[in-house]
Amino acid sequence: MSRSSALADNIMRSLNGATFSMEFEAVRKYRAYYTLKEMKTLHVTVVMSLIDQQQLSRFNNLDMITTMVVVQKHVDHEDNNETDAMTGLLEEIGEHFRSVDFNFAQWIGTIIDIPWDPDDLSEKRIFTGMISLKHQIAWVKD
Repeated sequence: MSRSSALADNIMRSLNGATFSMEFEAVRKYRAYYTLKEMKTLHVTVVMSLIDQQQLSRFNNLDMITTMVVVQKHVDHEDNNETDAMTGLLEEIGEHFRSVDFNFAQWIGTIIDIPWDPDDLSEKRIFTGMISLKHQIAWVKD
């Protein structure tokens, strides 16, 4: 399994093993795509996004990996309480990873994009928030 896949799997398991203000079961996919009918329930999708590979020396390497956690649900876009609760969940998830130790990957930062797609919120009433988790993995080339 690739380093980025292993990280995404660990992120998904960490989310599913934690307690948040809203219940969900995170899944790992290559795309966070659901039909409008499926959006009545909360979806949390872990998506591999970006790998920035750097060579530190002849044998030492560093992968800077960005993994997206996409949070989606059909909401009443005019009800601030509902959208505030979704925003709160994004913040909870972001804060969760500040203290998670994966041994092989070091957390280096989080970016939370609220709402990631404002058109979906106004046109389809789908709240889509995105959390970009940045980790680094050092490895030695054989």
